[in-house]
Amino acid sequence: MHDPNSSQQLAAWLTSLRPGESQTLDALTVAPLYADSAPPPFSYLALSDAHASGLVGVTEKPQASVPTLLVINRAPLPILILDGEEVVGGLQNRVVNTTLLVPAASTLELDVSCVEHGRWHPSATDAFSPGEAVYPTLRRQKAEHVTASLSASGVPRADQAAVWNEISTRHARHATPSSTQAVHDAYVERAEALRRAEESLRYPADGPVGVVGVVAGQPVCADIFDRPSTLATYWPRLVRSYTLEAEDVASTGSTTGAFNAASLTRFLASAAAASVCTFASSGLGDDLRLANSRLVGAALVHEGSAVHTAIFHTDRRAGNPVSRPSARARRRPRVQAPKPQAESPSQTPHRHEQA
Repeated sequence: MHDPNSSQQLAAWLTSLRPGESQTLDALTVAPLYADSAPPPFSYLALSDAHASGLVGVTEKPQASVPTLLVINRAPLPILILDGEEVVGGLQNRVVNTTLLVPAASTLELDVSCVEHGRWHPSATDAFSPGEAVYPTLRRQKAEHVTASLSASGVPRADQAAVWNEISTRHARHATPSSTQAVHDAYVERAEALRRAEESLRYPADGPVGVVGVVAGQPVCADIFDRPSTLATYWPRLVRSYTLEAEDVASTGSTTGAFNAASLTRFLASAAAASVCTFASSGLGDDLRLANSRLVGAALVHEGSAVHTAIFHTDRRAGNPVSRPSARARRRPRVQAPKPQAESPSQTPHRHEQA
């Protein structure tokens, strides 16, 4: 059921956060965020933990579809699946379109985007396993698409052609070998640099709930959770994704900015003051979409708590407007989808059923 107070709860939460001591490696700074409040009383499992315990399955639908998968929650608790979380396997790798809490003991359709354009055949296993967190630029673009799609049709879809084009452009810029144009191959190619970052930029022992990725002095992405344990679970993958982003920026020579802690406060204040549209999540809680001239973002709010909030810097005053995916597609070269073709939003209504 929709909570009419969810946007106020989110704004109060973002305003209450305080930054801590940052860590820097090359062009990337990670700044932790702290909360004085205790975690909410309800419990859930992260996808990776549930998968390791055999309590969740992510599979293709009986009639396979590019933009939707099935998640089967066999646990007695909800399962958290993160916006930007990659699932690897099946007929092609996908990335999750928006953060979800999958109800306990249920089956849910999972809205995803393809991040492996050149494959539509089984991998070594039919089931999917958790992969990386995709890098912030791709997540930001996808968040813009999903917000436009929710506003137009109520379904959290991305512009699939734009997703493929972003991955292809990045691979070309870095000469990344990838026979199937998989975003995962960018992580494989830079495995040593990402391992170094993961070892150097460790989760702080004093229990932050959020992290801001700052590249060349500019906050580019924030991931904020309702409790420290969830951030600790996702921290290594988030650091790797931020590192990939920072390397991309460094390759253009744009690494002259200095870290300024005051910019974090302004970033969070801008998010707290952003306009908010609220949609019913296909899982538990409300899906809130944030936007203003400097940022876009999303938050999943359940039982009064912002379970996950993702905020991305963007400057639409500089000609980067959020437009409907259909309008954006008319301005881009058409990219052919693998067969079978993606279903239209009207063909894939959300549902969850008790298992």
